[in-house]
This record gives sequence, C-alpha cells and structure tokens, in this order.
Amino acid sequence: AYTATTPPHGAGGGSGGGGAGPPTEADIEVRVEVAGAAGAADIRTVLVATKAPATVAALESIAPRLAPEAVVVLLSNGALALSEHVRASSVLTGAHIVLGSTTHGAWVRGDFDVVHAGYGRTWLGRAPGSTLGDARYGEVLSDLGVAGLGAEDAGQHILRHLWLKLAANAVINPLTALWECTNGEVLQRDEGRSTLVSVCEEISGLSRAWAEAQYCVASSSASSPSSSSPALAEQAVLPSSQELQEFVRSVATETANNRSSMLQDMSARRPTEIEFLNGWIASRGGDLNVLVPANTELAARVREKQRFVQEDRAS
Repeated sequence: AYTATTPPHGAGGGSGGGGAGPPTEADIEVRVEVAGAAGAADIRTVLVATKAPATVAALESIAPRLAPEAVVVLLSNGALALSEHVRASSVLTGAHIVLGSTTHGAWVRGDFDVVHAGYGRTWLGRAPGSTLGDARYGEVLSDLGVAGLGAEDAGQHILRHLWLKLAANAVINPLTALWECTNGEVLQRDEGRSTLVSVCEEISGLSRAWAEAQYCVASSSASSPSSSSPALAEQAVLPSSQELQEFVRSVATETANNRSSMLQDMSARRPTEIEFLNGWIASRGGDLNVLVPANTELAARVREKQRFVQEDRAS
C-alpha cells in the first residue's frame, strides 16, 4: 500500500506557493515484482532509498539481474560515501552511479506500507568521473519525472546539494542520537551551536580537498585531460562554511519537532548511518590530510553509544 500526498492543484515543484486548496491524500495499491538473483539481466535502473549500511548488500543480491551498464540512483543519506562503497564492489563494477538528493518526505507505517507525507523536489547528477551518456541519463530523468518525483538535472551542482545535506546530517543526526532529543534542541544548547560551527568548517575544507582529489583521479585515467581543472570550477559551486551553517540551522528550525533518523535507529537498536556521515568525513579527512577533529569525535561517541545499546539488547 502507498498513501500518496499530492500537492494542491497548481502548486509546482514542491515550493508550496500558489496552490489552490489543501493537499489531498489517496491510498494506492502498488503491485511490484520482488527482484531476486534468478531471471534475465533486464533491470536497467535501480532507485536506492534504503538505509546506507544495507545498500551494497541489497544491490549485490540482484547483481545478476542488472542489465549491462545499468544505472544506480542513490538517494540515501551519505550518498558520497555510499557511491565509493558501490564502486568498490567487485560485482557492481559495470553500473553507472547517479547521485541524488530529495526533499520529498516519506515514512514506513508497516511492512509494505509507505506514506508519502510531503511533496518536494529531487535533484540528480552523474557521479564524478561517470561515463554515463547523455541519452541514457536523459531516460533516467524522464522516468523519475513521470513517476512524480520532480527529477531535475543539477549537473555539477549535485555536489553542492550533497555537501549541504551531509552537513545537516552530520550535525543533527549524531547530536540528537546522543542527547535523545528532537532536532530543534541542537540550536538550543551551547554545545550544539558550537559543534555546528566546527563540523561545518571541517566539511567545507574537506569538500574542496575531495574535489581536487576527484579531478586528479579523473585526469590520471583520461586519455587527453583538459588543460583546465574541473575541480577548480566545482569549487565555485561548493558551499562555504557559512552557507553550510545557515543550511543546518534552517533544517534544524524547520524540523524542530522531528526525531532524526539516527535517533530512531538508535532507539530501535538498529545500525546507524554514522560510518557514511561523520565516520566517512573522518576517514576521508585522514586520507586527504584535512583535520576534522569535531567529526572524528562525534563518530567515536556514536559508535560507543551504539555498542552500549547493542550490548544492552543482547543482555
């Protein structure tokens, strides 16, 4: 079952402006095939919206079904980290990765029962170094647009969207999980406000070092590298520390009464996405010689609490 919340008539995109009347709801029964390893290699596009820790195993379970040069669209938290894990899989090497960020809201009411709670926008872009052609990429955009997800080609700006999203997740998720509080409390505590600044400053520095590293990898594998650096051009669209901070504050304010996904995972004694958020930032910081002590500390604190929760469950 799928409960769809549709925008008011005339409200485009998801901005919410200009609509006539309130949103409407409809219960829709959706019949889909449960894909397994058996069968023809006929899956051309995979839309990934699972939790980051489960994604690679899920994709590998259907790897024999993926068509040559299948497209994998990553909408999960920690998409930058997750894309590296997908690339590292020996059975997913032929897949093209498309990175995505969405403001649609959804929650799971029960098994096979999803509520589409908020209408939003979805931005997509090919992963750095991707060889996915324009025609095939256009098909993916068209398919998702028809599905009502409002898919927009963000081009290189997808990195801006993803670094902003990473900053919000890297501040709000671990702090709310550690403090067992709603998102808004992050802005109410002195420690929350100071941590927000530190985390965003570190992410800003890392994003630029990461972009330069991506260019170096692409140049070393290209037959005729360009004389100009795409990474330097990308830096013009990467968010500054101040922009990251403002974005995190806006998210915490707009979702002040919400419980973050990491808090919900911790409360339910499920694995968290810490290794794809602050854990990845700490790891990449070490690789690229960028100091990220605030992110490193948050990752360690969440791991420690996660171990305690899991041990308590086992006892």
